[in-house]
Formats: sequence, structure tokens, C-alpha cells
Amino acid sequence: KNEQIQLPSFVRSTVSEANFSTTRSGLASQLLSLAIEIERPELEVRSSELTSQAESMTLQLDQLEQILLNVRKIFILIEKKTCARWSGGSLKNDQNKL
Repeated sequence: KNEQIQLPSFVRSTVSEANFSTTRSGLASQLLSLAIEIERPELEVRSSELTSQAESMTLQLDQLEQILLNVRKIFILIEKKTCARWSGGSLKNDQNKL
């Protein structure tokens, strides 16, 4: 964001300000991608396919992690109920022995 740029109010009302930065590695990656697209377009297509697959797998991994967390919660609830039954049952048995 350049604080020195002063826009008239009528321009500011219609323009959206975007604050962003870029890194050297990000620029290098974009330039490499453009060079590959020009020199070896089939590699760029394959790269796009692999990127899409990686994104899909990341989403699938997130879904599987959520399922595992839910299963873990269920097991914890079952364990608590089982422990409560055992402790409740042993108390009753102990009271009957008295």
C-alpha cells in the first residue's frame, strides 16, 4: 500500500483498494510456469492436472480427518457410558453385599 497516492473522493468511491505483496519465489514460479507453457505446453497441462489432483486429495484428506474425529468422539462417549455402567454396577453390588 502506497500512502503517497492520493485519490480524489469520487475515484475512491468506485475503486476497490487491494493490498498485496509478492515474493521472489512467487515471481520465479510464475515465470517458470510461463516458460514451460511456451516451450513444453504438454508439461504445463500435466502440471495443472497434478495440481488439481493434489487439491482434490487435500479435500478428501480433510473429510477423512473429520470422519476420524467423529468416530473418536463416539468411542469416547461409549467408553464413558461403559465406565459409568461398570462403576454404577459395582457400587450396587458393593451395597448389596453390606
